[in-house]
Amino acid sequence: MPRDVVLPTPEPFSGDLNKSKGFLLQCSLVFGRSPQSFPDDANKISYVIGLLRDKALRWAEAIIDESNIDEYSFREFLDLFKQTFCLHVGEEEAAKKLWTLKQGNKSAAELAIEFRTLAADSGWNETALKGAFQHSLSEKLKDELACREEPETLDQLINLAIRIDNRLRERNRQRNIASPHQAFAMTPSPQSQPRPPSPEPMQIGRARLSPEERQRRLSSGCCLYCGHSGHFISTCPVRPKAFARQ
Repeated sequence: MPRDVVLPTPEPFSGDLNKSKGFLLQCSLVFGRSPQSFPDDANKISYVIGLLRDKALRWAEAIIDESNIDEYSFREFLDLFKQTFCLHVGEEEAAKKLWTLKQGNKSAAELAIEFRTLAADSGWNETALKGAFQHSLSEKLKDELACREEPETLDQLINLAIRIDNRLRERNRQRNIASPHQAFAMTPSPQSQPRPPSPEPMQIGRARLSPEERQRRLSSGCCLYCGHSGHFISTCPVRPKAFARQ
C-alpha cells in the first residue's frame, strides 16, 4: 500500500496580512491529509491557535479561551480570522492594479506570481487577462512574443513568457561575463598610441608662424624661432631653455 504523504507543519503566523491566506491553505492541507487527527472543530481551532504568534496570538486570546473553545464552529473561527488578517481586494481595485502592473526589473516568473494573485480577485475572463498580462510585460519581451504564434490560453502565455525571459536573462549574463575580456583585448597598448605632435615653430611672442613666413625663413636660412640669420632654431639665443632640452 502507498504510504501517506506527511506534510510539514505550517510556518507559525504572526499577523502578517500578506501571509494569512498561505497560512490557512497550509492548515487546510494538514486537515485534509490527517482527518483522523482532527475529529472535531475544537481540534482544528486548537491546532491553528497553536501556530499563532505575537499579535495574532493576542487576537486569539481576546476572543477564545479553553472555557469557550467548544462554543465556536471552525467555520465561525475561520470567518473571524479572515475578517482580521486577510486582505480583501475588490474586483474594481484588483482590475486597476492589474492594468497598471508593470514588469520593470522583475523576472517574468516574479511578475506572474503578482499577476495571478490579482487575477484571482479581478473577475476578468481569460481573454481580458491575457491582454492585461501582455500589457504588463517589458518591451523587449513583447517584441519576442510578437515573433511567435500566440498561445491559446493564459497559462500557455505565462509559461512561454517565463521561458523566453529566462533565456534573455541567461544570454545577458553570458554577454556580461565575456565583455570585460573583449574590452581588454581592444584596448590599445601604450606603444601603439600616437605620440603627441611636436610644438610648432614660434616667433618671439609665441605667435604661430604662417605658412608663408615659415617658407621665407627656410629659404633665406633664418632661424625658425626668432627670424634672425646666423644660427638655427636649435641654437637660438632667445629660445626658452625648456624647449632647447626637448
